[in-house]
Amino acid sequence: MRSSEIQQGVMNRVRERYPDIPVLESEERTNELAPCLVVKLVRGERTRVGEGRYQAQAAIEVEYYPEAKAASVHDVADELYDALELIEAGGSLCRGTGWKHEIVERKLRFQVQYEYMLTRSREEISKMNAMKQEGRIRDV
Repeated sequence: MRSSEIQQGVMNRVRERYPDIPVLESEERTNELAPCLVVKLVRGERTRVGEGRYQAQAAIEVEYYPEAKAASVHDVADELYDALELIEAGGSLCRGTGWKHEIVERKLRFQVQYEYMLTRSREEISKMNAMKQEGRIRDV
């Protein structure tokens, strides 16, 4: 699983919850488009926990740009807490942790973190094909 799969999983869940509002990646943001939701991968982290195993974290930020006369952004924040608790990413379910939100200049900034395990397969090392043993046993 990759952090981009986590971002896509979040985008899919947000699209399910808000089918009438455009959901964009951070690079697609335009100032003219409101209302819209923008999903960003703001931080990734990996910690080695064993041979070929890593504890990975992906921090996601969802920004909501409301219309001028829109409903409360606090209502959207409450719905995002429910919607992003559990997402599907890379064929697995991931549970969010560390949720928080803030409102800055009528714009909602919702943050959630997902933790998951990564495993790396070992490289195949060529083994000895065959060993020919020469020698004899001496009779005493």
